[in-house]
Amino acid sequence: MKKCVLLLSAFLVCLLLVCCTRIKERYPEGKDTVESFGDGTYQILRGNFEDKECVGLSFSPAGVHLIPKVKTYQEKNGCIYLVGVDEGYYINGKKVSWKFAVYAVIDLSNNHIQICAIPEIDSEYNFRISQAALDTGLITIIGDYSVFSQKDRLVLDAMKG
Repeated sequence: MKKCVLLLSAFLVCLLLVCCTRIKERYPEGKDTVESFGDGTYQILRGNFEDKECVGLSFSPAGVHLIPKVKTYQEKNGCIYLVGVDEGYYINGKKVSWKFAVYAVIDLSNNHIQICAIPEIDSEYNFRISQAALDTGLITIIGDYSVFSQKDRLVLDAMKG
């Protein structure tokens, strides 16, 4: 009887520990998650874009992809730095094609992200990002690359290659 009680107690303690570690993550990882940051608000997800495998940055609270194609990312100084592209085309929607570089810095201390697209932020991209920003207040759209701090620009410039 003692062995049963001891075994049951050990099982319950293990179960409790597993449950407690998962509670910390507000937005759990899925099968396509490559990497998750902080409480899971920002996730690098595996996916396909125009029949090519790629990874993109997802913003979990709003369920949008902030950067459809992330080329490279790294964690440094309490921030996540990302370099990517947004590209595509319309057929019936008049716009034939677009492509621009996207740079982002996520401050892990407050889950805030700054995003800049070059040459300029496309109005549809801006609308998609703005909706998420309005809902959460965690996103700042930057119209000029020079608005990033010098420290952030140094890291991003090194990543651009």
